[in-house]
Amino acid sequence: MFGRIQRGDLKARFPTSRWDEAGQVLVLFNEMADEIERLVERLREKEKARVHLLQDLAHDLRTPVASLRTLLETLRFSAADLDEPQKLELTSLAHQESEYLTRLMEDMLLLALMIEPKYKAGSGTISAEDLVSSQLGVVAKSFPNIRVTIAGASAAIITGSPHLLKRLVRNALENAFSFARGEIDVETSVANGMLTLTIRDDGPGLSDEALAGFGKKRQTRYQSSGDEGGSRISVGLGSVIMQTIAVAHGGEISIHNLPGPDGKPAGAELVIRVPVVDGANFSG
Repeated sequence: MFGRIQRGDLKARFPTSRWDEAGQVLVLFNEMADEIERLVERLREKEKARVHLLQDLAHDLRTPVASLRTLLETLRFSAADLDEPQKLELTSLAHQESEYLTRLMEDMLLLALMIEPKYKAGSGTISAEDLVSSQLGVVAKSFPNIRVTIAGASAAIITGSPHLLKRLVRNALENAFSFARGEIDVETSVANGMLTLTIRDDGPGLSDEALAGFGKKRQTRYQSSGDEGGSRISVGLGSVIMQTIAVAHGGEISIHNLPGPDGKPAGAELVIRVPVVDGANFSG
C-alpha cells in the first residue's frame, strides 16, 4: 500500500476490517490520505486555472496589440499623407488601445490574485446605495446620450472588499452602457438577506455561445475602439472577473437576453446577487 502511494496512487487506502489499536491507526492513516488527495486535487485545479489564465491573456492580447501596431506604423510611415484630423483620430485610437491593454493587464493580475487558495475578499463594508450610485455616477458621465432609469434603493450593508464590489458593479454598468442603443434600466432590491442588482440595456444582446459561457470561459461580446461609445469591451474576461468577485462575496451573477417583438434579442439583462448584513426587504 505504501508503495502504491509512493508511486502517486493517491486513492490507495488500507482495508479497515479490524477495530483494535492497529485498525484505528489504519483508519487515521486513511483519513490523512483523504485529506492529502483533496489538497492535491485543489492544487491541480489551481494550476489548471493558471494555465487557462495565461491562454486567455495570450488570446486577449493578440487583437489590441496588432491594432496598436498598425496604428503606430501608419502614423510613422504615412504621416506625410495624412491631414491633421486623420492624425488626431489615429492618435486617439492608439491611446484607446493602450488604455485597453493597461486595463487588461490589471484584470489578469486581479484574477491571478483571486484564484490563489488563500485569497479572501476582505472584511470591509459598503452600503448597497453607495455601491450602486457611486459607480453609476462615474460610468454614466462617459455616455451622455444614454437615458438611465433608476428604480429602488437600499441602505443594506454588504461585507467584503469595497474595491472589488465597486469593480463588479462598474464592469457590469460599463458593459451595459457600451452596448446600449439609447436606454439603461438599473433596479435595486433587497429580500431574504440578498441584494439583487438588475441592469438592463437595449443593445444587440449576446449570442447563445456567449450566454452559455458567461463567467465560465473566454467568450467575447466585442466592441472595437472607434465604435459608438469610444471604447473596447471584452465581455469574456470581464464576465470572469465579475463572476469571481460575486462568488468571493457569497453571491452569484447571471445574464440573459431580452426578447424583442420579432423574437430576436432586444437587449440584455444582467443580475447580480450578493448577501447583505443589514437592511429591510425593499424593492422599488
